[in-house]
Amino acid sequence: MRLTRLVVTPAVAAACALLMFAPVSPSAAAPTVAAAKKCDATKETKTTKDDCPKDETTPTADPAVTDAQKAKDKAKADAAKAKAKDKAKGKGKKKKTKEEIEKEKKDAAEKAAAAAAATEALHLAEADLPRVTKRFKAATKRSKEANARLDGLNGKIQEARMTVARVARQAYITGVDPAALAQVVTLEAADATSWSNAQRMLKMVGDTESVRMAQAIALIESAEKEKKDADTEYAGAKAEYDLVTLNVRAARFSLGLSNDGPVAADVTEFFKTYPVPDCQFKPEDSNKTTRSCSDAMRYVLSQVTSPEKSWFNLCLNLVTIAYGAPQTIPNAIDQWNSMPEDLRHSPNTVAPPGALMFWAPNHVAISLGNNMIASNDVLGTGRVWIVSFQTIQARWNLAYLGWTAPDFRNA
Repeated sequence: MRLTRLVVTPAVAAACALLMFAPVSPSAAAPTVAAAKKCDATKETKTTKDDCPKDETTPTADPAVTDAQKAKDKAKADAAKAKAKDKAKGKGKKKKTKEEIEKEKKDAAEKAAAAAAATEALHLAEADLPRVTKRFKAATKRSKEANARLDGLNGKIQEARMTVARVARQAYITGVDPAALAQVVTLEAADATSWSNAQRMLKMVGDTESVRMAQAIALIESAEKEKKDADTEYAGAKAEYDLVTLNVRAARFSLGLSNDGPVAADVTEFFKTYPVPDCQFKPEDSNKTTRSCSDAMRYVLSQVTSPEKSWFNLCLNLVTIAYGAPQTIPNAIDQWNSMPEDLRHSPNTVAPPGALMFWAPNHVAISLGNNMIASNDVLGTGRVWIVSFQTIQARWNLAYLGWTAPDFRNA
């Protein structure tokens, strides 16, 4: 046999070499007997979990765990958004100046001081309320008893007057006076004794009626004095009761405002319906006013609960509007100085209802009587407050100058 020599080119040799030494992929390779035994699908051969190829598919997640994670992620995202929003808002916000910060601190301090003053006033008034209530009730009872006694004595004196009137009428019917009547009786009598008895009888009647009249008048005068004393005591007790009651309501109202809390409806209604005291000023005492003293007090009371505007530093403006007077005088102290000296009352006297009360260096307020005052700014800037004279002194410690009638003659 003749052997034929094969000639192989370099290119063919390289290709063969690649095929001979190329790695076989697991998927293309046929499984060995051992592998088949280990991954026996029929499970006739004992295998372990590591003997078989691992499943590369993603396991199914627990729905509850997924929802919780979603909620957590959402909360985190929302928080991040809010933080970013606040940061952006802060960037656009103008930084407060030193003056603005100081003003905020001052306002906060004033607000705290007003709340403290109102709290103290409320405690004092509530502590005093039982005593003045008891006194007021006792005075009311005494006044009623005095009136009843006077009514009873009026009946007695009326009865005495009627008796005297009957005697006088009898004398008038006879056409003679009692002395002449005695003489007539005597002439008809048989003896002088009858004349003497008749005269004595008429004198006795006159004396008796005179005594009864004198007794009745003395009783009525005594009862009138008793009534006057009872009425004086009642007026004082009522004034004190009204003062304490007003202090309690004003303090509660002040606390409601200073704490930015709701104001009780009964307190608001109390200020709307509060009976202003009677004014003692005569028409000639009030110059250039278009409102009465009572209307002026009602106006300032209305500004406590329903202010028309901010009354900050507008004390003179408040009292002039209350009285419907023109305001050409710039400051409260100028109003005081413009009044004649004989019309400026001493600070040692009590300001009557409706009077203008002045303090140095430059403040004016309206008296409500019973030592109560309607003033702006005293427990908080911009508002009208009802306070006692003691409260305004404690708050501001100003020099009280005195008071005048609501006289705007120089306005």
